[in-house]
Amino acid sequence: MLSIFDGLRDITLASVAFRLILSTLCGGIVVELKYTKNFDELKAACQKALEQIRERRYQEYLLNDDRKNIRLYGIAFCKKRCCAISENL
Repeated sequence: MLSIFDGLRDITLASVAFRLILSTLCGGIVVELKYTKNFDELKAACQKALEQIRERRYQEYLLNDDRKNIRLYGIAFCKKRCCAISENL
């Protein structure tokens, strides 16, 4: 399942097979996207994206659904280049 929410997180992925298999294997992914005009700011923009996920508690949707192994991604773009930082919740 791919969900895009207005005014919330940019992208949330949750396994459709979650209830059919093991909850510890089928967690979810929360992605926040940022754009910067300067290549030197890519890593800082990724960190800002992760901070936004934590501050606005975008992962609560998945936690309330009793999901484990949730992965958070902060992705920043600058023209045709990108940088991504991720962490386990």
